[in-house]
Amino acid sequence: MDRKEFLEYLAIYGSDIHAWPEDLRERAETACARSRELREAVGKERRFEESLMERSFEEPSPGLESRIISAAARMKKPEAEGNSVLRLLSAIFSVIPLPKPAIALPILLVIGIAAGYLYANYAEHQTQSSQLAELVDYGEGYYE
Repeated sequence: MDRKEFLEYLAIYGSDIHAWPEDLRERAETACARSRELREAVGKERRFEESLMERSFEEPSPGLESRIISAAARMKKPEAEGNSVLRLLSAIFSVIPLPKPAIALPILLVIGIAAGYLYANYAEHQTQSSQLAELVDYGEGYYE
């Protein structure tokens, strides 16, 4: 096991090599026995883990949860002051029950794309029909 791999596993599994997965344990012990640098890394990791375990945290004061919830309930949602497009779409679609007014923009986009596609096909069909009608209207005598 090389140094980089050992340090990666050390960060993942911790300083107790005996708690590492069985397939890594023997290779890690061999690498650690051969390298003073790896033994020092294990020692640093062990001291770090011990300092984390010694650290104590202050318990929250009673009623903190209820104070947070009541403070959040009193807060107002910020209004969209500068976003006139969302307000306009919200007003337009207020009669249509949508889950969110922001859904209106993608709906309008899809409708616009569909309308453009249909109009393009209709215009192309009309052009072909009018060209065919002009060809049929050419009677005999036009080329004489």
